[in-house]
Amino acid sequence: MQSIYPQMPVTVLDFETTGFSPKSGHRVIEVGAVKVRQGQTVNTYESLVHFSGDLSPQITKLTGIKSWELMNAPQPKTVFTQLLDFIGNDAVVAHNASFEQRFLTAELQHLNLKQVPLNFYCTLKLARKYLPQAPNHQLETLLSILKAPVKLPLHRACNDALATVHLWLLLASLSAEEARK
Repeated sequence: MQSIYPQMPVTVLDFETTGFSPKSGHRVIEVGAVKVRQGQTVNTYESLVHFSGDLSPQITKLTGIKSWELMNAPQPKTVFTQLLDFIGNDAVVAHNASFEQRFLTAELQHLNLKQVPLNFYCTLKLARKYLPQAPNHQLETLLSILKAPVKLPLHRACNDALATVHLWLLLASLSAEEARK
């Protein structure tokens, strides 16, 4: 794993989706992204994503997002074009980055948008390395263990991205510390 530094410019990304697998036809219904510069949040991008199907009761219970809210949300092509512009040349950080990466790739393919090579960092992998004693590596558990000052309700994309910023900065500091040894 390459070393990382808390001061590197990144965009932290989170999606809320209709399920767990884009291969099963699940789609992104909410996008949250946070630009981080010099360890500080400097900008956010968030949007619901138009979806004309019915959400499962489990997804609505988890996220609080209702099917009717998505009917008038911006079209996916608009949201993902804006998201790619927002990310620009940044490295991307996510908790369970492979999940976000799979959905991003699937959405870009579905929308016939150009695939952009992005460098992803995963706070889940970092947490497994630096906090192997954690009872689990869920975002909420890790934030609690690290006593991160996060009081946001989770399972909304922008809130999860903001929470992941805190986790990223704490884990990146541990990585930088290790690299100095």
